Amino acid sequence: MEWIEETVTNPEYTLVQSDGRIRKWRRIEELGKYLRVILLPDGEIVHNAFFDRNFRGGRELKIKYFRDTDTALVEFSKRNVAETREISENIYIDIDRSGNLVAMTIEHAKKQASLPFLSYEQIGEEPDTRSMKMVG
Repeated sequence: MEWIEETVTNPEYTLVQSDGRIRKWRRIEELGKYLRVILLPDGEIVHNAFFDRNFRGGRELKIKYFRDTDTALVEFSKRNVAETREISENIYIDIDRSGNLVAMTIEHAKKQASLPFLSYEQIGEEPDTRSMKMVG
């Protein structure tokens, strides 16, 4: 019951279904598994709870560039941010309660991160290299 309560109050990832039910996930470190709790649309009543073998932590890398402030936001996961740390004058990282990296903010991004150019390379059996110029 404690794991369910912790998942409801401090989820790492939340998704609202089309029927209004709310899915919340949290990694249970002792077991190395993600617990999924499904709440009814009221956000209070637990409809179901189970370990989700297919969930991989809401990992979807996103890079957002805000031209008006010349700021880049690199999102590594959709976990809730517990703390923001200043790495340097123009670079900040967001971490979750377990100390995992959630996001990185880069101010003066054109100079600090060589934007607007971005290169992506996947290392493995089937290399996939892409280079692109950011539009905007």
